[in-house]
Amino acid sequence: MQAIAKLTLFLPLFSVVANISTLYNLRDLEILAEEKNFREFFKHAQDIRPIDRNKQWKEMLRTMATGMISDYLLKKRLDKAHYNRVEALMDGPALKNDEVFLRKREEFALHHLAQCFAHSPNKDLCQATLEQFWNSTAAGPAKQDLGVQIVQLLQRFKIPGRYWQYIKNSVKGQLSQMICRKKIIQSIVLAEMTKVIEHTEKEILREIQLEKLASNECWDIMIPDIKGSLSTGPRRMQEALYTLLKLRAKLSKEEENLFLTRFILDGPYNGAIFNRAWNTLKKLGESYQTRKKVLEHLTAADPLPDQLFEYSSLARNKIIINHLHRNMPEYLDHYARTCISFYQGSKKFPLGNPTLYCRNLFQAINKYPEAKSWVDPSTNTQFKALNL
Repeated sequence: MQAIAKLTLFLPLFSVVANISTLYNLRDLEILAEEKNFREFFKHAQDIRPIDRNKQWKEMLRTMATGMISDYLLKKRLDKAHYNRVEALMDGPALKNDEVFLRKREEFALHHLAQCFAHSPNKDLCQATLEQFWNSTAAGPAKQDLGVQIVQLLQRFKIPGRYWQYIKNSVKGQLSQMICRKKIIQSIVLAEMTKVIEHTEKEILREIQLEKLASNECWDIMIPDIKGSLSTGPRRMQEALYTLLKLRAKLSKEEENLFLTRFILDGPYNGAIFNRAWNTLKKLGESYQTRKKVLEHLTAADPLPDQLFEYSSLARNKIIINHLHRNMPEYLDHYARTCISFYQGSKKFPLGNPTLYCRNLFQAINKYPEAKSWVDPSTNTQFKALNL
């Protein structure tokens, strides 16, 4: 019995010796690397004691990790099980900070996510995988570019989501000058900018938040396109773009006068910008030379701005048209004469009717006494003769 007791006492020691004897050494790992035996290599890569994990071991680890991912990509092994194997390599510190491996990891993740969004019936699981991947990726210039790629992926598969979270650092970071040239990025920035305008009442707070949205380089790249679309799209967007251009002093006085006059011609709108547009129109009424510059741009548009005239009979619209007539009668005259030219066929208009709401305007003129002065009586007579 004593002999058995002594043997039992030494069994754990024998077990430790046995386990130590099965540990792989650096030469064993070299052979596995030469064979490209990825599974067995990573099963035993941590057998090497921390003190012995030298440069050779680290380089071998990186080569095998990137090699395994390349093998998965080549063989189209993009399922969740293989994705999890790649992510498991992030557990140790050696690869977590290795730029070469991290770029390869991102490449594989994007392929996996593309397959998931394309074929999985449960897109929520794909979204959850994306969130986990994004949150486990360290911040830095590479992540800024990754955010852009993720947004492009989501839009490619028409996946709705909070795109802003993926690019908010990209448009403020080192790569912003390059990233902000992409139209998809610009649209997301503008959408976020509109949210700031809508949810921030105080103008000073709006300005502070708008400044923080993107880098100066990013805004400078976007300014030409913003100017080009200033008077198009929803009024909220117009308001946001105008606020931004004013904030960054990128709007000349002539450009501002034109925008604010068009804002009036787009019809009633509650807000400070409409009030500013009203006062601007009044000032234009006092200076023909300044007004003339605005008229040159307005009359060159096709179609002519006329949303205001769609509901010419409404009391509020009549007040605005009266204000327009008092301060810029030339525009109403040009609009009315263009309308008659179109219906008479005396001029060619390749894009169709340039005065979409002229009938509405003339109906109000001939219905309400206070509206009769909007156009010259002879012009009104010509319109009546058309029998439209």
